[in-house]
Amino acid sequence: MKIAANDVAPGIRDQIGFYSPLECAIARQEIVPINELERSRSKWWEFLARPTGIYGNLTPPDFVQMAYGELPAFRFDRMMCDLAIDWLAGKGPDDRVSVNVHPLALTDSTFIHHILRSVEFAGLKPGQICLELLENRIPEEVAPLRCGMERLKANGVLVAIDDFGRGAGQIPLCSTGLIEIIKIDRSLIAPLVHSKSHRNLLTGLVSMAEHTGCRLVAEGVESRAVLSMVQDSGLHYAQGFAIHSPEVVDI
Repeated sequence: MKIAANDVAPGIRDQIGFYSPLECAIARQEIVPINELERSRSKWWEFLARPTGIYGNLTPPDFVQMAYGELPAFRFDRMMCDLAIDWLAGKGPDDRVSVNVHPLALTDSTFIHHILRSVEFAGLKPGQICLELLENRIPEEVAPLRCGMERLKANGVLVAIDDFGRGAGQIPLCSTGLIEIIKIDRSLIAPLVHSKSHRNLLTGLVSMAEHTGCRLVAEGVESRAVLSMVQDSGLHYAQGFAIHSPEVVDI
């Protein structure tokens, strides 16, 4: 039996107990620490679905693609947010969690309402939640996202662009003034040690962030040499194996 795609607050899933096999497969999550470079500490985690059971042979991107195709609209995004908020409720008041969501979820007023209500229900501050917009799904026309982004920002929920540097719709989204965090794709970070052009590009991104008020996260920091360059560049945060290995959490 599968629960309907309705407004389910955190904790309700424990009371219902009825999920489709695909929904049960997201019971295992990977928690990826995001390190604050200035203070060398991790108080921020990215919450990622890692499929189990009959879906365990799928790569995470393939599993997410299947979930979006088979579950009701934005059901997967709501479930991931519920799990992350439940998990964060057991942490401290300065901790934060990021969840990847489909950008078009921000066009759905019931999804926005659900996030705000769930955060309040869990006793969290809105700034403890960051919604990362999947870069490969950002539409070229970003105007439909504006209303949802404005409502989230007005209520203190953070909105980020994931894997910046890979999608055509990212620059128009940055120009809205509603993006607070930009996560720079690993393809722009990994070559820093050997590529002057990538270092120059990173310098330009730091300048852009200073002018737009965005905070920058370096993704895929896999070596101490790259970490050192990221630290020297003026970026705010970094994540990757040089920072901390991911942790698997069974929800």
